[in-house]
Amino acid sequence: MLISLHADGCHLLRSALPDLEHVVGEVREEDGSVLLISHFEGTHENDLDQSAMGMGVFPASGKRIVFPEGSARLSVRGDKITRLEQVPGSRGIDDFFAALSA
Repeated sequence: MLISLHADGCHLLRSALPDLEHVVGEVREEDGSVLLISHFEGTHENDLDQSAMGMGVFPASGKRIVFPEGSARLSVRGDKITRLEQVPGSRGIDDFFAALSA
């Protein structure tokens, strides 16, 4: 179910911001894992319907949205990512919707 919700959310986001890009600022090895610092940006060309989550619809604004930078820690074994977690204190979903609403 979680994978399905994630896929649905990505589809909705891609529909609202069709030129959405994941911009990688920095990748470095740290304490036996990989630290990824990045952000997303795209043009809000279509409505983003979050009604299913009780958040209503974010109407298309035509604005270029640059989402806050965030950090993730990846654990790697061989050539496979075995774990991915958001770094505590990193910007999250609330900042995402704040950027979209601005």
